[in-house]
Amino acid sequence: MEGFGGESMPSRNTKTRGRTAQTSCQPDRVAVAGLVGYGGDPAVVASRAEIDRVAGQLGAVGDELFGRILHLLPNPIERAQVDAALPSIEYRIHKTRLALAFAAENYFSADAKVAHSLEAVGHALRDHPWLLRLLPQVTLDQIRTGGFVAFGLAQFAPGDFGSQSTLLLASSTDLGKVADSAQNLGALKDKKVGYRLLPTLQRQPVKTLSEIGSRLYEVNEAKKQIRVETYLAGNGQRTLLVYLPGTQSLSPIAGENPFDATTDIALVTDPKHSQLLKAITSALDQAGAKDSNVIFAGYSLGGIAAAQLAAQGGFDVSGVITIGSPVGQVHVPAGVPVLSIQHSNDPVPAATGESNPLTQNWATVSREASLPVGAPALEAHELSRYCETLAMVDGTQLKGVSRLRELILGQFSNGSLVKAETFEFTR
Repeated sequence: MEGFGGESMPSRNTKTRGRTAQTSCQPDRVAVAGLVGYGGDPAVVASRAEIDRVAGQLGAVGDELFGRILHLLPNPIERAQVDAALPSIEYRIHKTRLALAFAAENYFSADAKVAHSLEAVGHALRDHPWLLRLLPQVTLDQIRTGGFVAFGLAQFAPGDFGSQSTLLLASSTDLGKVADSAQNLGALKDKKVGYRLLPTLQRQPVKTLSEIGSRLYEVNEAKKQIRVETYLAGNGQRTLLVYLPGTQSLSPIAGENPFDATTDIALVTDPKHSQLLKAITSALDQAGAKDSNVIFAGYSLGGIAAAQLAAQGGFDVSGVITIGSPVGQVHVPAGVPVLSIQHSNDPVPAATGESNPLTQNWATVSREASLPVGAPALEAHELSRYCETLAMVDGTQLKGVSRLRELILGQFSNGSLVKAETFEFTR
């Protein structure tokens, strides 16, 4: 089968590491058990941080009331009346704070609780290094050595130990300083990216996440390319669906293919100066994005790019889909629906040390990818393994997840596909 730009695409089944790898995100039969989701529920009007802030303010009000205001009342009778009522008021404030804490804890899934807890510990160590100085130096050296060894071994451990180790290590590290150090040594230095328009095969419209995953798989295999599909609704509204692939080179030296580690670091630490984002923005202008709604669907690096393009503005972004991407650090506007699909045992979504926010416009859904015994945890990041998960998300009725899925897919699932374009990028 011919792929984008005339490149040859792999056959439907390809041998990878001694097993059969999927090249389609449309498995024949899929069970929807095992999915865990949080966020995206319209009943949620505040993030966990906001709930904690309100609870803290309640406590401060109570302290102020009991400690100072009582003594400001000039009339002894009024003071006595307030004093008699204080125990009841104090009880109600305390009960309300407990209710807020209970609600916050129980809204999170088990996966989300672990992620946010590890993130908080990592941030505390990064922002307050004096905590580590409380330990003897010998003990600290052992922890550091053991920590990095454990992190390496964790990538081969079953379950989500690898992703949890990654989250804790990344959240306690200043990634900007790491990037600066690498660039001082000549690595991870971004360069200007250009692009060209290629002939594109016309396809049928997509209607499901699985179909989006299949298109994204093809784009990811074609190398150095993104795909832009233009849908036209019955009311005349144009919607662009943009497919953004993952990392295709892990070399620390910026090469010809800009979908590489250099762009990964730029997207996380300095997205406004990412040369690939600038080139994608220019290509989307050429595709007519300025006069259309834009939905970004990205895998890994592509998911970070999708979230950053939504955060930077410049387009009327009406949806973001990320697959296996570390995007918790990106401040996507509150009006943009975001659906993040992750594997709980995939270390990559934890690579920035930030878990996804808990808001009504952002839903995260995850499950543990099934891996062969002894397989490294990074195999849970393979796009072929996300294929089954995408089909499960298509069928799930998890409240927040299904709501945002329909918000995004509903924008183009009943429209006609009027144009498809492929752009190739090179440094």
